[in-house]
Amino acid sequence: MARLTAPRNRGKLAGTVLDFIATLDDISDRALDLIDAAGVAELPVYWNSRFGTTGGRCFYNVNGALYIDLNPTLRDEGPEALRNTFLHEVA
Repeated sequence: MARLTAPRNRGKLAGTVLDFIATLDDISDRALDLIDAAGVAELPVYWNSRFGTTGGRCFYNVNGALYIDLNPTLRDEGPEALRNTFLHEVA
């Protein structure tokens, strides 16, 4: 199964891993199945403070690197907003 990493501010931990895992506890198995089906072994997630109105963005490059950037304001909007944005980016 794919391993998710805690969101980071490009080199700095953006909260504790336990905080992030607790938020992701309610993500459906189907989303993680999508990640596995894509053959992703690790999916780094970063907080991107440069996002204004963008909730998140999934990046995939020609070398096969995959990662997700999320807007840090999602932390204040609650677990449901974070979950919905994360699921949107995974899809």
